[in-house]
This record gives sequence, structure tokens and C-alpha cells, in this order.
Amino acid sequence: MKYFIPTLIIIAVVILMSCGFSGKIALDPTSKDFHETARLIMTKQEKDIFNYLPDKESREEFISDFWAKRDPSPDTEENEFKEEFFRRIEYASLRFREGIPGWKTDRGRIYIYLGPPDKVEQRPFVNYPDVKGLIFWGYYKYRLGIEFV
Repeated sequence: MKYFIPTLIIIAVVILMSCGFSGKIALDPTSKDFHETARLIMTKQEKDIFNYLPDKESREEFISDFWAKRDPSPDTEENEFKEEFFRRIEYASLRFREGIPGWKTDRGRIYIYLGPPDKVEQRPFVNYPDVKGLIFWGYYKYRLGIEFV
């Protein structure tokens, strides 16, 4: 029973695709809101499946399963991963907006995906002292450094 619904969803997607179904399903507001933000952390396979779910009920089940499989402590009532994800969305929205919502900017998307950087540096442009400069984010855990202009 545990694999019945996901298997059924995959079969439905395959059938729709093989029948010449060429367009995405119009999304209800809840599904649209979910997809707009959660696509930042969805796998390609999850995106493909979600885009071709035939109805609201299937999408609601997908959303529930999506968060459940990411819950680090399923025995608790809270889903810590989901709560942290939305905290990051909110923080990025307030902190990184640049004419568009902050969570849609490069810094916002990186912050949502990787979390707060371990190191932040402002680096001036050497030849252009009036220009704000670069912002460097370092992530020690990933051995990663990112520069934003």
C-alpha cells in the first residue's frame, strides 16, 4: 500500500504523456503557490511528476508526500525541514529583494538551498571605488565560495 499511490501517479503520468498530452495542467492557487517556492528544492523527477498530475487531489497528495519524506523527525508533530524552508523563504524575501521578491534573487535562492553562509565578506572593486563591490559567501561544509556582484 505504501508504494501504491506513487506507482499510480507515475503510471498516470506515463499514460498522459504517451497519449499525446502536450500541455501542463492549470494549477489551483494552493498548488501554484507550492510549486512556485518548492521547485527550488524539488528534484527534476518531482518537477516532472508534479507538472502532469491530473487533478487537485493528486497534487494535494503529492504535496503531503513531498514534505513528509523530507521530515527529519516524522514522530514529531512539526516538520522541522518544512518550517526551516519557509523561515528561509521569509528571510530571503526581506533581506535580498532587488526589484523582485528576495527569494527569487540569486542570493535568495542560494540562501534557501544552502542556508546561512559561514562567512560573509564585502569586497570592493579595485578600479571602481564608487561601485558597491562584490559580496562573498563561504560555506565550509560544502567547501564552496560564491561571489555576488
